[in-house]
Amino acid sequence: MVWQREDRFSFEIFSKKHKAIMILFMFFFCVLSVRLFYMQIIRGNHYQAISERQRLHTTRERAPRGIIYDSSGRPMVGNDYTYMILFQPFRQDAAPPECAIAELSEILNQDVSQAIARSMRSGRSVTIAKNLTRKEMFRVQEKTLSLSGITVAKEPQRLSRHPRINSHVTGYVSQINRAELDRLRDEGWRLGDQIGRIGIEGRANRYLRGIDGGRQLVVDVRGRPVQAFQHIAPQIGSSIHTTINLDLQIAAYEALQNTSTRRGAVVAIDPRTGAVRALVSSPGFDADNFSRDFIRNRQNPDLPLFNRALAGRYAPGSTFKIIPFVAALEVLNHNPAVRHRCTGSFQLGDRYFGCWFREGHGNVNFLQSMALSCNIYYYHLALELGVSNIERFARKFHLDQLTGIDIPGEQRGFIPNPEWKRQRKRTRWLSGDTLIFSIGQGATLVTPLQMASLTATVANRGIARKPFVIQTIVDACGNVEFEATPRYKEPVELADRTWDLLKQSLVDAVEQGTAWRTRFPNMRVAAKTGTAQNPHGENHAWLIAYAPADNPQLAVAVLVENAGGGGIIATPIARRIFEVYFNLE
Repeated sequence: MVWQREDRFSFEIFSKKHKAIMILFMFFFCVLSVRLFYMQIIRGNHYQAISERQRLHTTRERAPRGIIYDSSGRPMVGNDYTYMILFQPFRQDAAPPECAIAELSEILNQDVSQAIARSMRSGRSVTIAKNLTRKEMFRVQEKTLSLSGITVAKEPQRLSRHPRINSHVTGYVSQINRAELDRLRDEGWRLGDQIGRIGIEGRANRYLRGIDGGRQLVVDVRGRPVQAFQHIAPQIGSSIHTTINLDLQIAAYEALQNTSTRRGAVVAIDPRTGAVRALVSSPGFDADNFSRDFIRNRQNPDLPLFNRALAGRYAPGSTFKIIPFVAALEVLNHNPAVRHRCTGSFQLGDRYFGCWFREGHGNVNFLQSMALSCNIYYYHLALELGVSNIERFARKFHLDQLTGIDIPGEQRGFIPNPEWKRQRKRTRWLSGDTLIFSIGQGATLVTPLQMASLTATVANRGIARKPFVIQTIVDACGNVEFEATPRYKEPVELADRTWDLLKQSLVDAVEQGTAWRTRFPNMRVAAKTGTAQNPHGENHAWLIAYAPADNPQLAVAVLVENAGGGGIIATPIARRIFEVYFNLE
């Protein structure tokens, strides 16, 4: 052996090297074994799942959004389906023949050859055409045997019933934008998804959105689809049952459309619960084609995108007289028999303040002042009360607060005071400001929703409920995910005498006053008209009312922009609403 010719020193050196090499080999062997044990045993399921995901690719099939129903279970917003054509290259080894591509291009009236070529190069499915007509869809279906790799697929599309009438309460959907995608990516949103905006669609997005499905495809190592694996059906979103009465919506919108300007809002609330039975802003917009009509709607001077019911802020006019009426009874213990003479004009210093009835109402007592809406009587009350008392009771009725309705977009009202005028106008509050404040003019601003909520509070003798539109939310399996419960605001506590006299004065306004057009032979109505001066044009017409007066079931606020007097313009609309709701036709 060779070692017999070497000295002992050389042998020892070789042995040390051999031992070091063996130790190093054993070390790497142990490391690899441990790593293999970790990957195969400890983390085996994890890596198997990753491998499975890499082997399978899912083509997305969008889920339809949940259906929105009215209070009677009638669909307000549902789904339709549009058809689109997909080319899936994994179904064939070569591109379809040119004659087949030309035939498909002729059916669709567009050149599809480039899209098919791009799909063959990438190995990915591509959408060739969207929004097919039924005629186009059937013609493509007839040719599927010769059009290898071509598939006709359905895509859900939002479909509204009476889209213009319900647009501001149900809302609309449009494609998610980049900023929203960055914010909502962790919740599963992807580019191209349809997201709800405004109204119920915007508020209940996470409920209405369904669970997407699709086809699972087996892909090769390059990610190219080679075989269809299985189909996962999409799951529709949860259904929303609202408090809205569809018949009332239609009646209110049509009544507003019959006015001279066709611009205005109607809000109707059940005072017993706070349920909103109608919420209409006119004109509306086509919620199903919002993106298509967006520019035209933006340029429309009638502002169809503006929700007047929630966000329109207007001077309340004489509907505000409820506030000094109540304040006079509570603060001054005012005697209802006290009369003031109305000659059509009231002098304060060197200024004159008029009554809407220029000839004058003559001698008017307290209840008649509300029924006849006599400005002169409230000028006298305003000077006795002072601005602070009127302001206090306006805030007591929550006119400076949001109502808390459960759909987005609400604006709060505004109640002026001397401090505001000093800071904003750089001048002091004058007695004349108090006079116009008392009749709902000047800087005072309210929304139709706020006035409907105030009317419901009056009907309830001070119980103030927050209005709501969403009654229940039910998932696809029938499980109730949400159910509305009464939500209260701070009650308006007044003496029984005050509530009794206020009710009587509002009934008198119908029986023998400015709101006589809302009178019914078999039902007592309580109401107050208003005409709000508008520095930018014609006056706005107001009416607030509730019925039946002795057992209130519906409180209504009507506003018609630039249409004239509330007693003439707004009262027929309220009458129509009561006719439909109480089946009085």
